[in-house]
Parts: sequence; structure tokens; C-alpha cells
Amino acid sequence: MQGALGASKGIDHGQATSVEPKHGQLIPLKTTLESRSSTRTVDAHVVQIPTTSANTILCVLREEIPEQDAINLQHLRRFAKPDFLPDHLGTLLSSFDENINDNEAQENNHNGADDMRQAGGLISSKESIAEPSLHLLVCAASIIPSRDLVSILSSHPSFSDFASTPVVRTIPVPLLPPTSDEQAKAWSREYWPTVYKRNNPFGPHPSLVSRAEDEIRPQADKLMALATRVAAEVDGLAIGEPVGAVIVDRKVDEGPAVLAIAGDARWCGGGQGQESIQDGNIMAHAVMRAIGMIARQRRTLVTQSLHQEIPPTDACVTDTPEASEEDIFKDWPLTNLEKSYYSQTPITPNGYLCVDLEIYITHEPCIMCSMAINHSRFGRVVFGKRMPWTGGLTSESTVALAGSVKDIGERGGSVESEEGGLGYGLFWRRELNWKLLGWRWVGMDDDVELAISEDWHA
Repeated sequence: MQGALGASKGIDHGQATSVEPKHGQLIPLKTTLESRSSTRTVDAHVVQIPTTSANTILCVLREEIPEQDAINLQHLRRFAKPDFLPDHLGTLLSSFDENINDNEAQENNHNGADDMRQAGGLISSKESIAEPSLHLLVCAASIIPSRDLVSILSSHPSFSDFASTPVVRTIPVPLLPPTSDEQAKAWSREYWPTVYKRNNPFGPHPSLVSRAEDEIRPQADKLMALATRVAAEVDGLAIGEPVGAVIVDRKVDEGPAVLAIAGDARWCGGGQGQESIQDGNIMAHAVMRAIGMIARQRRTLVTQSLHQEIPPTDACVTDTPEASEEDIFKDWPLTNLEKSYYSQTPITPNGYLCVDLEIYITHEPCIMCSMAINHSRFGRVVFGKRMPWTGGLTSESTVALAGSVKDIGERGGSVESEEGGLGYGLFWRRELNWKLLGWRWVGMDDDVELAISEDWHA
């Protein structure tokens, strides 16, 4: 494909051929709902019933308790054989059967779920169950009192033939569906047999994530290496923090092509060092600059005056008479690597913002940059180092897990070491009008030269 601005600049173009790929692993980001789904349980009634009457009893319950599905537990098995129960529940049931006659005298002392829990969950019984049985998950405990449930079941003739009155107990079960097969297996061992239905009500469909990951994996190491290279360049020039970003278009005929590379330039034109300007030029973060380069190139497609618009490569001064208000964005190349990928990019003339483009970043972007990625309509985002104090993409919440970020700092801890963060998960939020796929790239190489403080806004 020959773009309006020149030949395609593939991932292996120019200086990139000398960049050694950085070996790492892609880990899909969890949405905020995925992160919180594993922590919520609800009490549910479970009853032991004769196998031969399972369907009949189920029909009776549907008729007598029409609201039983008001709390949706369809991700849990309705029936469970004793051998498939979690070990602790199987032991509990065995103790019920062995002590049924001993506990029969307690039948009239149970006055609800709390009393039932104190007595081991036994409501009433006559004698040990001899014929094959199943365990039925009836419904959430808040829908019907346990005594009312026992009354409904006791009136059923199956329990007369079964030589036992219902044994009802209350157990905690997961309220929300699992988001992976691994999570379903873990819940089956801990709570109750759980079904993973190969969907994700809290985020992108697993097959969508898997296909996308297969597409980006072959180039991810090289793209992260490019982002690292430009981060080192701006750091060496003392114009910004060691943060880099690379924007890629995967829908080019010749294969994935790099559209823009940008390093952080927050100290460009404002003096180097935090003592000059406390946070530097926040509009010159690596992500903001890379997005600005795409916008500038799209404008150029209209004006066809690219070379007239690019300021000198070393233009970092913004207080000269020639400087304009737009210079604050630093959306032109400042380093050799940035320049080599800027002048002849295969950007499509009919594109809109950054729709369906990909962005690779050395560090988790700050909240401002995360929202810029979202509003620019990127399709995929990959970042390297977690920024748990300031990052806007990850959904794990330190505030929910450990009180507050300030508390952790005061006790000398690390947010990332406590597996937390701000918890915004801005790559996939129902409240926002755009969603994209996200991964963290965990490198096997230790980039000491790219280390920045955890509380810095990348």
C-alpha cells in the first residue's frame, strides 16, 4: 500500500532493525467488574433429596416459589451428586447423616437461618437416608425462610417414601458468574459446583481477547523495544522522563505498520528537572504527544504541507516570539527515532481519530492519558510497568483492599507489591462510550534505566 504520505514504515523499518526484541508475556487486563466479581457471595438453601424424585420436586418448588430466580444463580449447578461436592461440604453432609437421629430433638428449636447455622444447618430428619440422593440448590436464602421451605418439601410424598424429612442447610455461594474456567474450578472446590459458560458478563468475551492476543503477540516484543528505545532517547536528551509510546496500524496491506513514536517531553522548553516546573508540561506526556502526531498527520492529509508544519527537530523553546499556543503539545518529532517514523507513515486518508489503532507504552498511563486513549478510540493498548499510585488502566483497587494509598505509603509499603492500584480500569467501563482491549506486558528484562517513581504520572 502506498499511503498519501509515502511508503509504509513497517515495524522493522530503519532504526528499528537494530532494536533487539524485549522478551515478555502478555497478561490481559481485568475490568473493574471482573476484579470485584470474585469477592461477592450470597447465602443459598441446599436440600438433600431422593434421586428418583428430583424432577418432581423441582417442579413443585417452581410452582410454590415462583420468585426463586429473582437472584440469578444459573452459573451454579442445580443438582450435585455427593461425590462432586467440595470436600468440606461432603464431610458436613456425612456428619448430618450419621447424627440425624441424635439431632432430631433439636427440630423445634430452630427459628430461622441463624439458629439453623448454629445447629449445623439441620432443620429436621427422621433417619438416615438409605437410597441414592442428590443435593439440590434451591434458591437464595433471602427469598424464602428455611422453615417455609421445609414445610413445602415435607408435604411432598417423595419424602415419605424416602423415609426422611428434608434436611435443609444454608451455605455461601458465588453471587456472580465466573469469568474463566480456572475461576469456575476454584469456586467448585470452595463453594458449590460452578459452570463457566464461555462468556464474560463483566468484560470482553474471552474468545475476542484470545484472538486479539494471537494477533499482537508476534510483534509485541519488538514494539515494546521501540517504546523503550525512544524512552531512553528523551531521557538521554534530558527533555522528558523515560517513558515511550508507539502507535501501530494493523490494517495495512503489508502488515502492521508504525504510525508514530513519541517519548515523554514534559521538560522540553520548560527547563530540565522538577525544580523548574513541578510537574513539567503535562500536555507533553508520551501518550499525548503520540496522539498529537496522529492528529497532525491527519490534518496534513488535508493541507498536504507536512514539511512546512514540522518545526526543527530540536525545537524545545516555547517562549520565543515565533512560538504559538499549539507548541505546548509538542506534537512533532524531537528525536531521531521519532523523526524516522514520522515523515513517511502509511496513515489512511479516511481515518478518524485513532479508531482501531494500537498503542504500546513503556509504563501504565496516568488518568489523563488513559482517558485520552479512550476518547481517541484506540482498539488495543499494551503497557509495561505498572504505575499503581497513578495509573488509570488497571482495575485492582488498593483503596478497597488496604484502606488508602496514603496509608500504604505511611507504613513504607508499595502499592504494586500489595496487588492494588487506583482501580479505575478506564480501558473498559460501562459508563464510558468506548471500550478497548488491554494487556500488561511483563518483560523478562530489568530496565533499570527506565525506572521512575511509583507516584510519577506517566
